[in-house]
Amino acid sequence: LAEAAHAFEASLRLDPSRAEAYDKLGLVYTEQSHAPLGAAMADQDQLAAAVEAHRQAVELAPDNGTYQHNLGMAYERQRKYDQAAAQYREALKLSPEFAYPRHRLGMIYSRNREYAEAIEQHEQTLRIEPDNSLFHYALGAVYARSQASAAAIAEFQKAIALDAHNTEAHYGLASAYLKQGRRKDGEREMAIFRSQREGNVEDLERSAALAPDNPQAHAELARQYFREARYLRAIKEYKRAIALAPANADYHRRLGDAYANQGRSKEAREQIEISRKLTRRSKETAD
Repeated sequence: LAEAAHAFEASLRLDPSRAEAYDKLGLVYTEQSHAPLGAAMADQDQLAAAVEAHRQAVELAPDNGTYQHNLGMAYERQRKYDQAAAQYREALKLSPEFAYPRHRLGMIYSRNREYAEAIEQHEQTLRIEPDNSLFHYALGAVYARSQASAAAIAEFQKAIALDAHNTEAHYGLASAYLKQGRRKDGEREMAIFRSQREGNVEDLERSAALAPDNPQAHAELARQYFREARYLRAIKEYKRAIALAPANADYHRRLGDAYANQGRSKEAREQIEISRKLTRRSKETAD
């Protein structure tokens, strides 16, 4: 990461008009800060540098929705939620079919207990990407917070049907079941949640090393890295899985999610589109 930062900094000294270089430099600074979204424990100087780099990118290319989105994510990591929301709205003006800024905007509305607005945003993301487990989970979480347990259960179930390893969805479903008094169902889902959370990354790393030609081993390791918010490592392992199984739509979608969580919006959309094409092709072949 340090080498990447130095390379972008050197490039910008030679040509300070390169918006893309500022945007990528901001992403590197964010990764160096060790800051998952909303994290309190992070390198604030690096986050401030990330915001400034993304701000420069937006200033040079104000019509680029990806740069607006990435500046929003940088603000959100600083817990400057109003400024983040403003940037997400700007991104959506430029790219209304870009699901991720709408997803993040919905999360901010939910955080502010503006549940109707949050539900509206999450429903729109699902109209754009109906097969995204993360988006179904996010909508379910808003329903749960607004005491709509039945609707929450339906969304958590959809999230799990799309991704059985969606740990947060299992926890949300367990909590919703218990709230309804469905103790047996709640305990079952809570057991699944605990078993997934206890995944040992060292064992998964060992498995991937012992079976380097097994795409599932790399994908399982990538999932664990993703759960731990170690997105660069998740991306690396999903790429290895895809190199071994390029027609696996799920791997492409998960790689897109990892890119999105790192703020690499362009790559995220590319992978989501590949996943959609592969899914359509699979359905056509089955028919």
